[in-house]
Amino acid sequence: MLLYHSKKLQLESRPSLHFLFSYNNKMQSVKKIIAQAKENYSKLSKPKTCTLAFYIDYWIKEIALRNSILKTIKKISPTDTNDPNYVFREYFSILPIDKILIVYREIVSASPYSKRVKTAEKYEIVLKKLEELFVKMIFVRNKTASVQKYDSYIDLILNKNKIPRSSFQKFIKNVDFLIDYLNKQLPRVSHLPNWFYSPFNLPCFLCQISFPNLNSPAKILDLVEKEYPPIKLFRHKITVYYGDKTQMFYKKETDSFKITLSKNYNKRHQALGLIHELGHVITMLEDFKNGKNPLELGKYKGEKSAIEFELKVLKFLSLKVFRAQLGDILSTFWRVLFEIAIYENPKQNFPQLYAKIFNRCFPQAKQKNNRLYLLDENIVLNPLSSLPHAISYAELLLDKYIRVSYEKI
Repeated sequence: MLLYHSKKLQLESRPSLHFLFSYNNKMQSVKKIIAQAKENYSKLSKPKTCTLAFYIDYWIKEIALRNSILKTIKKISPTDTNDPNYVFREYFSILPIDKILIVYREIVSASPYSKRVKTAEKYEIVLKKLEELFVKMIFVRNKTASVQKYDSYIDLILNKNKIPRSSFQKFIKNVDFLIDYLNKQLPRVSHLPNWFYSPFNLPCFLCQISFPNLNSPAKILDLVEKEYPPIKLFRHKITVYYGDKTQMFYKKETDSFKITLSKNYNKRHQALGLIHELGHVITMLEDFKNGKNPLELGKYKGEKSAIEFELKVLKFLSLKVFRAQLGDILSTFWRVLFEIAIYENPKQNFPQLYAKIFNRCFPQAKQKNNRLYLLDENIVLNPLSSLPHAISYAELLLDKYIRVSYEKI
């Protein structure tokens, strides 16, 4: 780590770090970056989220991480079928990514329901073509993991996100117990549409219940402030926008937090998304305070802290909302269990498997085939990206909630 002293900055001998800064012989020297960070720190508004020493440490490591990622980017060959990336190019030549997102939304949310069925029928042949390429993607990723000396692609993801193998095994061991428990705790909703558990719908209990009046980011910030008063000091450094995805980004140049909420979500999901992302803000503030660099802690620890705060706020907000959110956790389990299964054994009937695991997570369902995984951006482009969330939900529920009766939560 970087240690700042009053007269000079000392850097541990770390050849890999220096190597990253030599990328293309165009990277600034560490000394120049330190000077830039110090100058920028002096201009930041108060209160600042961290000390100068930590700020410089974060600045350097973020640049190093960014350039290490740039080094791994490989151009996709338009003609070489032996190129591992060729299959990805072919996939999106059949159905471009922006079109995939449009078709996906039409199938799972269009009204009336008959429009969803017609859209699925319209793209049936296209989905079957994508299915063949999707299987090839699995083999390509497994081969990539093998080349990098991992036992499996799942091991690669565990390492990338710094997920302890013991936590992964705990999830696998207890997931069916959790599925049964969560289903028993879901809110009782009368008159669910008969297509609620069909292959052309994503079951959402949050949209079936009455919801508190949280129609603005300011109201949600007020709510979060009650659970975490220190955030009041940095509230002016938090800005909320609407965009394509829900995510949080710490902007080191201004020492501020930018939260983007998906414009494609309704107000309820935007509210829950904002609560979760504010959990990330709070996690970073606590890490900064304790001298921990989020860039080194890994995604798993960051997600677990944010989810712990999210569940705490939802419990305070409304028991019914808390229970409804359990349905989204079941959907997360569905996606992750499917991905684990296909990377462990790519020689399966994926549409049948996707339906079977859905029925496992939602026992009232009777699906036989489901090809929506071919249109799920995360499953296609960022597989197992929800694994840190699934494991975090499982651990927190097992350790903090299930050992007491639900009425006492």
